[in-house]
Amino acid sequence: MHAQTAQVTGRIASNDSDSAVAGASVAVKGTKTGTIANDNGNFTITAASGATLVISAIGYTTQEIPVNDQTNIPGRYKLI
Repeated sequence: MHAQTAQVTGRIASNDSDSAVAGASVAVKGTKTGTIANDNGNFTITAASGATLVISAIGYTTQEIPVNDQTNIPGRYKLI
């Protein structure tokens, strides 16, 4: 039996200014699945409902966000 997967979208923005973090890396923890945020900070990735997304960008703290059956992951990420 396989975990159910879905398209998960989100926007990566700076916590202090809400400006987009273009080029941020978004990966499904423990897999080779990953993507990069576009110029507006938006991303789409396929992940299982119980997966964890690992979001990283130069100059920002790496964050792990549980999907928890969500299909839209809002995000603001703290500067290092």
